[in-house]
Amino acid sequence: MLQTMRSTRRNRLKDATPAAKKKSGGFTFDEHAIFDGAVLIYRTRHSGDVWQFRMYVQAEQRYVRKSLKTRDKEEAANRARREFIAYQAKIQNGEKLFSVTAEELRRLFLESQQKNRLDMGTIREGRFRNLKTHTKHYVDFVGRATKIQNIDRKFFRGYLVFRRKRKSDITLSAVNNESVSIKQMYTFAVDEGLISQTYKPDFNLPTPPPDETRREAFEQEEYVQLTNVSQRWHRLVRENHVKREEEIYYRRILHDFIVLQANFGLRTGELRKLRFGQVKVYDDKEKTARVTIEGAESKTRKGREPRARRGDIFNRIRSYTKFGDDEHFVFSQYDKPKPLTKENLYGYYRKLMVEVQRQYPSFDTSKTLYCLRHYYATISLIAGKNPYEVARFMGTSLAQIEKHYDGVKDRQVSQNLLAHKVKFDKNHEVIIGGEGDR
Repeated sequence: MLQTMRSTRRNRLKDATPAAKKKSGGFTFDEHAIFDGAVLIYRTRHSGDVWQFRMYVQAEQRYVRKSLKTRDKEEAANRARREFIAYQAKIQNGEKLFSVTAEELRRLFLESQQKNRLDMGTIREGRFRNLKTHTKHYVDFVGRATKIQNIDRKFFRGYLVFRRKRKSDITLSAVNNESVSIKQMYTFAVDEGLISQTYKPDFNLPTPPPDETRREAFEQEEYVQLTNVSQRWHRLVRENHVKREEEIYYRRILHDFIVLQANFGLRTGELRKLRFGQVKVYDDKEKTARVTIEGAESKTRKGREPRARRGDIFNRIRSYTKFGDDEHFVFSQYDKPKPLTKENLYGYYRKLMVEVQRQYPSFDTSKTLYCLRHYYATISLIAGKNPYEVARFMGTSLAQIEKHYDGVKDRQVSQNLLAHKVKFDKNHEVIIGGEGDR
């Protein structure tokens, strides 16, 4: 009789759906199928009299298991039915029942961005790098192994404090930009059914102050100090330096990079990937040159051909680089016909800052190479150039010029007013344009 009972039980479990099958090891007992076997309620030897819930999710090839937190069989059955209906609703909405971790979400998001956007040419490499950096900050903030469904949306209100603990001088604008990337990642998560369709991180960030977005630029005196040091820096390389010629090359190429970026106002990436074939040097008194920035290399995807002074620099680089043909990069690596790496460029710039501060202790070494682009914009505006022309030359919008360089207008206005001899009449009214004012 015992053998017959065992045989009957094996046959019943064999014909049941996955949710109704007995877990290997014999830990479950008192099993009852609900919804034609789609759900199983049962007890285990470890749970005592408390009923458990188990449901197989075919799409994800996994079981949902949880305690029903009751010892009453009828109540357990009612709770199991409600759980099943709730889970089915999520499945119908395309949600995943098993949450991915923050690290997994980042990996899936970046893989999608590279395949569907970067490789297709709809975003630039710089934007993709920003996404990688911003989402790395996100993972550090929430924790790599944290399940994304377990993160309260208001938890993100602590992101600003977190970032300022890591980088005390970070601006609100920068944090806002990071939050946009993180929200974009969560939009991806919703589209992929990795999280509820109603989920949206709540950063609750304050609005950045109007003047926070003004660009830092080198002052004229700082630029003079910088170039005074950079143009002689290669002469300081020791005679017994193991890689003396290579060291000299990188120091010289950095100085020429600085001069060209200041005169052409190019973005760092645009200048780093410029080829000799994109440069036309004119034989004129002002030593001008025209560079062709292709749309594919421009942040705005629009090509342009700025012409400026210091075209002689391109000829000088040809004289000492190993790769001076038209197809080669103007700023190549010392021993390879590849563009100068960012690591080399920024690494040598940091070394230069040490030498500059040694010679000029008050020099602001926090300013980056990109500040040379801002220096060009600032000098141009102070000189009275049309903002639209400056925007067109630099490959940006007029709105960006007005937004980021608005502070320059104050200096322009001051200079214009100081050019006049201001007089007052007996009623203390301003008189402008009197005799000899020009």
